[in-house]
Amino acid sequence: MKYHVKATHTFYAPTPDLERILDDGFEPLEFDTEAAAQAQIERMDAREYQLGQNECGRPEYTVIPA
Repeated sequence: MKYHVKATHTFYAPTPDLERILDDGFEPLEFDTEAAAQAQIERMDAREYQLGQNECGRPEYTVIPA
């Protein structure tokens, strides 16, 4: 089974915007194991994150089946 990482960006609006994390080719990143996907989330959480316009916090990352 393959896995994706879904990013949920929350804005100052009633509905959050849900997005998949994309690679340079604009295709969803696929991971062979859930642990590999979780490791990617931990790397992203460790980096500095700059909020986008109207964004009210860091995105929440979730591992989902591909």
